[in-house]
Amino acid sequence: MRNANALAAATSPYLRQHAGNPVHWQEWSEDALAWARERDVPILLSVGYAACHWCHVMAHESFEDESTARVMNENFVCIKVDREERPDIDALYMNATVAMTGQGGWPMTCFLTPTAEPFYCGTYYPKTPRGGMPSFTQLIEAIAQTWQTRRDDVHEAAAGVVEALRQGAGELPAVDVAIGPELLDHAVAAVLRDEDRSYGGFGGAPKFPPSALLEGLLRSYERTGATETLAAVERTAEAMARGGIYDQLAGGFARYAVDTRWVVPHFEKMLYDNAQLLRAYGHLARRGGSLLAHRVAEEIAQFLFTDLVTDAGAYASALDADTIVDPDAEGVEGATYVWTPAELIAELGPDDGAWAIEVFAVTAAGTFEHGTSVLQLPIDPTDIEQFARVRTALRVARDRRPQPARDDKVIAAWNGMAITALAEAGAALGHYEWVRAAARCAEHLLDVHVIDGRVRRASLGGVVGSAEGVLEDYAWFVTGLLALHQATGAPDWLVRAQELLDAAIAHFADDGEPGAWFDTADDAEVLIARPRDPIDGATPSGAAALAEALLTASCLAGPETAGRYGELAEVTLRRAAVVLARASRSAGHWLTVAEAAVRGPIQVAVSLAEGATNGDSELLDEARSAAPGGAVIVGGSADSTPLLADRPPVAGAAAAYVCRGFVCDRPVLTVAELRAALAR
Repeated sequence: MRNANALAAATSPYLRQHAGNPVHWQEWSEDALAWARERDVPILLSVGYAACHWCHVMAHESFEDESTARVMNENFVCIKVDREERPDIDALYMNATVAMTGQGGWPMTCFLTPTAEPFYCGTYYPKTPRGGMPSFTQLIEAIAQTWQTRRDDVHEAAAGVVEALRQGAGELPAVDVAIGPELLDHAVAAVLRDEDRSYGGFGGAPKFPPSALLEGLLRSYERTGATETLAAVERTAEAMARGGIYDQLAGGFARYAVDTRWVVPHFEKMLYDNAQLLRAYGHLARRGGSLLAHRVAEEIAQFLFTDLVTDAGAYASALDADTIVDPDAEGVEGATYVWTPAELIAELGPDDGAWAIEVFAVTAAGTFEHGTSVLQLPIDPTDIEQFARVRTALRVARDRRPQPARDDKVIAAWNGMAITALAEAGAALGHYEWVRAAARCAEHLLDVHVIDGRVRRASLGGVVGSAEGVLEDYAWFVTGLLALHQATGAPDWLVRAQELLDAAIAHFADDGEPGAWFDTADDAEVLIARPRDPIDGATPSGAAALAEALLTASCLAGPETAGRYGELAEVTLRRAAVVLARASRSAGHWLTVAEAAVRGPIQVAVSLAEGATNGDSELLDEARSAAPGGAVIVGGSADSTPLLADRPPVAGAAAAYVCRGFVCDRPVLTVAELRAALAR
């Protein structure tokens, strides 16, 4: 398959999208790299993902074009990578792209030596020259000519880039800053200085949902009681939920908004965004008492169950940004979601149509392209029954339209996020069907993604791929299993979580630097640099996610391992002090974990009376609704789990044991007493 397109058998839907290209695409493999060495030609590496709008544009313009493909095939070994399936490759070459151009993005286009060293990188290139960019054909012809005539210059440039990448993959510098209230307050103050107080969010357009930051700020508010922190969370949460970035008919958030007011989204919907936002909105719903936050949390969960769930109970990666309206043309961004006033009236009739035009801020000029508008909800309508009726009618009408494609790939880390959010929010808000859905997903991952005690990154249709799990896959899966253990009291979830956590410690730790972690395992494929990145991006950094898993496990595990987990959590957080101090907006998950650590973390063990279950304990319900984020909460019979060891009911009645770190209160027997203990 070397002299042909070899993507038809790929487990990635993104790669399969390119299986019909005349380009002789190969998957990343040692065989493909060897072919480049045998031919003595550069590698043309193209990285993207299935829901990416500009990836589709470049494919339609260039990769489907016979003449362009001919130049590519003659002069390069062309390799396609799904960034979601191989985040290690994506991260490595994205760092090179940013170093060379000052910015990154997808599609990412990199030119490598036959030994995979990058010497020229960029993102999207048009079919014809425009905006100061050369055409893609001009670029590849120039690169091919340079390789043939200036080989020494190419190798010199590549060597410089590789050296920079290796230096950039070093561990975080040790700083003499303690993880304590002073540092966390500093980080929160720095974040709040960047708040857009008019429209919510932090920084300017394009605006991405600050998912990890919202959770961290909520935990900060619970520690300090600072109303300005809660107000910032509420402003951002409400602005996003009322804007076009949120699907006002079906729930679920798009990837980002292109404007400052959250009106016009980039329409792709990612599992990782919605899982993180379910956690944050669920937390806000129980903490701020916001009816809007409660509704949005429920709608995000329903979006997962309706639009992203697979037949096996796991969750697909994404919905595409584009919709194929004409089978013979490229997709149209947002075509499924946008409306004109005339369309609303045609679907709803003159009265409901006019009402919907006002409620959803649909204008004659339009807020998107070609006079269409993205639905918003500036204020809640007073007629709740009419609102429900109109939303249902519009959703039914929208379902008749062509729909965006779904990337059915199941990613371990993102499903771990979904398990965590569904288990936490489900238990706290009384939606135990969410907890059951989380358990079903976890069982699927354990059955399909865990091979010989190790996690695989991705699967498709129940068939697991060959890509090994990276640090975030282990960390989020462990955190999800620990959340299920807390929500159900079932000890098996804790056992499986510890097995995977121990594997992560064994294979991702930097042995020479306690508390430092690599993003790839010690026995993973060797790239030109072993990647690690402590900074949050669209998802939390792998190290920050592992810190949460370690901290939570340190409270739930038995005494023979709890201390080791706790020590590792402490030294990992200590290394993150520099990120919290100097890059606070990119340290949302570090803030989330550190806030829990500074408070103890709080542990609540509810010892149930004989015959009682988790579902009928008022004390357990109160703990889940009143305890701050990051608190570790378990209910069950005495001695059923390590946290309930030697903690019996009192005089035959359920008792709650509240601890902070290594200091425990006397057991309490009433909801009022528990509320008071948690408020101290």
